[in-house]
Amino acid sequence: MMNRMSKFCFGLSLICLASFLSCGYFDSVVSPVESASATLSGRVVDSLSGQGLSGVRLTLNGVRDTVVWSATDGQFTFSVAKTGEKRLSASYDGYHSWSVSLELQTSENRADLIRLVRANHAPRLWKMLYPVSHASAIPLTLSFRWLVGDADLGKIFSAETLFYRFQLSTQWPPMACDSGFINPDSCRDTLMQNSPALIVYEPDTLFTDLFPGTRYYWRVSVHDVFGDSAVLGADSFTTRSALSAVCPDSMVLVEMETLTFCIDSYEFTNRAYMEFDTNYTVDSFPRFSRTFDSPISDIDYTHAQAACESVGKRLCHIREWQAASGGYRRLSYPYGNEYNPYRCHTDVDANDMARDSTLPVGSKDSCVSPYGVYDLSGNIAEWVAPIDAFPPFSGKDGAKLFYFTGGYWASQSKSGTYDLYATTEEKGIDIGFRCCKTIH
Repeated sequence: MMNRMSKFCFGLSLICLASFLSCGYFDSVVSPVESASATLSGRVVDSLSGQGLSGVRLTLNGVRDTVVWSATDGQFTFSVAKTGEKRLSASYDGYHSWSVSLELQTSENRADLIRLVRANHAPRLWKMLYPVSHASAIPLTLSFRWLVGDADLGKIFSAETLFYRFQLSTQWPPMACDSGFINPDSCRDTLMQNSPALIVYEPDTLFTDLFPGTRYYWRVSVHDVFGDSAVLGADSFTTRSALSAVCPDSMVLVEMETLTFCIDSYEFTNRAYMEFDTNYTVDSFPRFSRTFDSPISDIDYTHAQAACESVGKRLCHIREWQAASGGYRRLSYPYGNEYNPYRCHTDVDANDMARDSTLPVGSKDSCVSPYGVYDLSGNIAEWVAPIDAFPPFSGKDGAKLFYFTGGYWASQSKSGTYDLYATTEEKGIDIGFRCCKTIH
């Protein structure tokens, strides 16, 4: 009986043991659980310099992972628990956003190089400053100037590199640089480092071999290291003729169909008047014109005329003054047809206690006529001589009246080329003069 029971129990134990082994251990050996992870690493660099970027934010499948960047290498590493299709994105202030789709395989160790491109603002050429548009009687030695701006300066870069292309020709559009220009150096590519954001540039644009009485066209283009560019359309100017040699220093030649004469580039100054009148001293300077190079004011018509004659000149007559200011295009103001209170020294608040309300002559480069004459609008009004079309006349009380024009520092829009006024010859704090010279 015992033998039978023992055999039964032994057999049952074998069955249970076999059953236990088949439910766990063997399954794990035959079908082990595989690891579904991968490693994604790489480096984020500036596309131009190749330098690693610190603080870039990466996003993988929309879940942001904060990455501690090396200050120099810009390395990153992701441990990805679930493989498959992913989208990796990178964003960084001042750079274009970046993203890519990728397929991560199980147990893959993948390395990627991410090149971020700077967000860029194209440079802007604001204005051709000199010579002004359609200017005449330009000297044969000439340095061109223009105003440029770049929104990137002072932001992403401490100083962005800009490339300039300067073109000068007697025809427009010009031919190739090696055949259509005045000389091979007339087409120049100039590399400059610029800072701050707005500055007047004077690259290698000095010319000493211009021809007299010739119309020239010039154009400037600029591009940055990203290829973004800006171009100013062609402008033109005419050089002074050979007759300009007959004009004394500090005078310019004005040539029109019916008029050819020399005119002072600047208003007559306190310094110049001291040479004419030895009794005129610093203590005599008008309260609104207190420096040596301020325009003389508070002077009557007769003394202005005598001062011009003392240096072999004469007062400009009305038509000459208007021609020098408006040019052959008959501009309403020396700088154009629309009044601008900032171009010349006009519309300045002044009262009886104000001093130095005029500026030294030639102080405003923006207030120059097509012929290169300064301050024909504002600063100080100017006596002009009568002509047949505008003869002298008498006022109601019989006093003889004389003309003045141009406006002064406190004038507003009434300071244009064709604004003409009459008063007695007595002096006034707002009236000065300049001289002209006849060419024989």
